[in-house]
This record gives sequence, C-alpha cells and structure tokens, in this order.
Amino acid sequence: SVRNYLKHTAIMNPYARVVLREPSGNKIEYPRVSKELPEKPKEIKPHLHGVELGVVMRMVENSSARTVSSFLQQEFTRVGRTSAQDICEEADIDDGRRPNTLNKDEIEELLDAAERVKLQSPPTDCLSPIGEDLVLKGLEKELNPEFSTAITRKPTVYNGKPFVVECGLAWGGDIDEEGSFDELRYANKVPLLYKKSACVTTKAIEEVSWNRYNISQTGNRPQGELYILVHIASVWVPFTSEGKEAIANYDPIRKEMKLALQEAGRKLGRYIGRKEKKEIQEKKRRQLTSYAEEMGPAIAELAGKGDPDEIENQIQKMVQEDYNPEQL
Repeated sequence: SVRNYLKHTAIMNPYARVVLREPSGNKIEYPRVSKELPEKPKEIKPHLHGVELGVVMRMVENSSARTVSSFLQQEFTRVGRTSAQDICEEADIDDGRRPNTLNKDEIEELLDAAERVKLQSPPTDCLSPIGEDLVLKGLEKELNPEFSTAITRKPTVYNGKPFVVECGLAWGGDIDEEGSFDELRYANKVPLLYKKSACVTTKAIEEVSWNRYNISQTGNRPQGELYILVHIASVWVPFTSEGKEAIANYDPIRKEMKLALQEAGRKLGRYIGRKEKKEIQEKKRRQLTSYAEEMGPAIAELAGKGDPDEIENQIQKMVQEDYNPEQL
C-alpha cells in the first residue's frame, strides 16, 4: 500500500519530512527527526573487474584516447600505466594501438586478460550508506521499540562493484508480539515491498540462528516482536528482474548481510538476556522480601534474643543488596 511504502521510506530516510494527502482529505505526516544527511557519494569510473562487454564496446567508440593503454587508464578506475601494459600483454594486444580499431573479440580478450591481472579494488567513497545513527533514529521514530541496534559493515567489492550492507533490529515496545517478525528491505534507501521469498535479504535472515540470541524461532524464521531492517548501498544492485522488487542471491552479498545480522543479533541477545536475568532477580527479591516479615520473629524466638523488627530490617537490607536487579 501507499501508506506502507511511505512508512518504510520514512524509516530509512529520517532526515526527510514525508507528507501524504489522500483524496479523502486525510493528511498523514512522517516528520523529520534528524538534520544530519548521509555523506554525498563521489562519482567514480567503472572498474575492469565486472564491467560488461557491451559497455566497453560503447566506451571504445566514444573514447578520445589515442592508444589502448591510455584508454584503459583514462576510462577505468584503478588502472595505471603498468597495469594497462600488463593487461595488453596478457591479451596479446599492442598497447599503442588505437582503441577504435579493436573488434568485439579483441575487446572480449582484453576483458578476460583484465580478470587475470591483479588490480586494486575500486574506491568505496562512491557509496552512500545512511549510517548506524540514522538507522536507529528511523527505527525509533516509526516503531517506538524497547530496544534497537544498528550495524554498518565495512564496504566490500563484488565483481568489481563496491557495496556496503547495513542492518537494524527493533524489538519490543509498541511492536506487535504476535506472529512472525517484520522485514524491512532496502536498496539504495528505496523500500522493496514485494517478492520477499526471492530476495537475498530473506535468505540471509533465514540462515541466522536466531534462538542463539534469545529470539524464538519457528523453522528458520524468527518469531515475535521484532523488526529486521537490511539495506544495501551499491553502484550496481543485482536485482532479480527489471521490476527491481528483489535482490539476487549472490554469495558475497548474502555473506555480508548474514554477518551484519549476526553482529546486531548478539547485541539484541545480550539485552534480552540481561532483561530476563533482571526479571528472575526481581522475582527472587520479592519472594525473600515477603519471607522477611515472618523470619524476623522466628529467628528472634529461636535465638532467644534480639528485636524481631530489627532482624526483619536487616534481612530486608541484605535482600536488597544481594538481589538488586539493577546491579546486573
């Protein structure tokens, strides 16, 4: 629905004010909760590892470079003079040749040679993750959870294309306790609402052992009052189709998502574990406190001395000190 889409958008973009005016005249507003903006991404040139043949053919046609070597250096990131020469030598192509004289087979051989030559990974300042603080603000603004946490992984590269994964967990509070968890999927800050089962995000969630983190689990899906947010920021998101409704299941992407979820899960598990221990401690404290009223006179009678009220107060003090849940 439109409302659902805008709510998801507001969570991932807490620095934006979103207003919906429905045909009925009803107004729904998602207020801005932060003036902090994500860092602006920088433009980069394509990387030879992972670039498609058709793209390079068009680049060759439009390039003003006079030699294949200069073409590689000017049009691609992380290619210097030495690496350009190595690629040409590996492809058995004269590096002084004009690039617009290359045919399709030679360009393909050039790309194959580039895969065999070690190149630096592309720069990652072309990405625009929103960061852990903004993920938390978005979750807390719209969901009002008891506990929330966020993780932004270090940028990594897949097929020459940099990407970064972020995740957030929101638990308890105003979140509905019934049924399964709710999943929030994003690609470059845009919500993905459909085809969950085909998305790598769902598969990464299902690979995590949530019961390790004190979250009940049915099969491979977590249950209860939990929202799971996963965001991928990339110069190239591998969608499963032109509809851009789900992200393809590539191992490096799924691995990064799983690691982010596990890291966030450990934080949530520690919080839930401490909360459960506090509840047990509080229960013991109440029980022992209720016994103190009877224990005071009984101890005084057995000892044949002492003030029952004073003994009761001492017992109460000991219980408060030894079973204080706030000390956990």
